[in-house]
This record gives sequence, structure tokens and C-alpha cells, in this order.
Amino acid sequence: MRAAVKILLVEVGTLLDPMVLLKTYDEDVLAATYRHPLCMIGSDATALAPDGPLAGEVFHGAYTWASWFYRRMVRELRVLSPEEAIRRLTGLPARTVRLTDRGVLRPGARADIVTFDPLAFGEAGTVEQPNQLAHGMRHVFVNGVHTLRDGQLTGERGGQVLRTNGRR
Repeated sequence: MRAAVKILLVEVGTLLDPMVLLKTYDEDVLAATYRHPLCMIGSDATALAPDGPLAGEVFHGAYTWASWFYRRMVRELRVLSPEEAIRRLTGLPARTVRLTDRGVLRPGARADIVTFDPLAFGEAGTVEQPNQLAHGMRHVFVNGVHTLRDGQLTGERGGQVLRTNGRR
């Protein structure tokens, strides 16, 4: 950790240039955290897309965090059931930030739906090439718009800025 801080101090004027990837959490600690009933799964990664205005940007983890979590904690270590993992990725965060029409499948809710192969779902991104869509993704609907079809981007967009104060 000290080495990382020294590198960042030397590069303080150009903090976007150096890349420091640290393993700061023991996997047993992560698993214990994920098991806690109030733990929501999320990331501070910037939302990116392989096309459009952010296509050339890189943020390590933007493409990999959810697929890594599912592959490692659900399929391999069995820390959570698939159903509980999906709830913690969708419904629990939506409810917590009061997005009542998100994170659930029911009449009147927004049609944000993902279908994936649970046995193949996993990260494809690497340190060298982080902007890679996850393996095993089949279909994605955002607000009812089919944005990923048979694992391929459709070019359609259904996203919008969400605010918790009732404005869109």
C-alpha cells in the first residue's frame, strides 16, 4: 500500500495517468460482507458503453464488477443463491434509493430486464482490455427497449437519468 501511495504522490499532477490496482480485501472478508442480509451489491465504476460518446474511455471494473460477483460469489463459492444475488443487485438497491418502479417485475414497473446464462455469466474484461461485455449475456431491455439481443448491441437506447425526488 505504501508503494501505491508513493506512486500517486509522484504523479499528483497527472492523477489520471498512473494505474494502481490493489487487492485490498481478503476474499473471506468479501464473502462475509456479501452474506450480511443488508448488503447491497454495487460499484463506484463509471457507466461506459462500447459505442457512443464514452466508447474510448476506460474505467477498470466498469464492465466486470457484476459478472465477477456473480461468477465468483454465486456460482463458484456459493456465498449467495442466484435469486438472492439478483435481488441484491436490483430490487434492494432500487427500494433503498426509493426508485419504486425499478428492480422488480410487476405491472406498472419499468421494463428493465436482463436474461443471461447463469452457467456462463462471467467477466471478459482484463487489465489490458477492460472494456469487454460479460460472457453469457443474452438480452437486455432498458425501459422496454431491447438494447442487447442475442449478446449483440442493437444500437437502441432506453436509458434515462434517474432522480429519487420524482423528477426524470
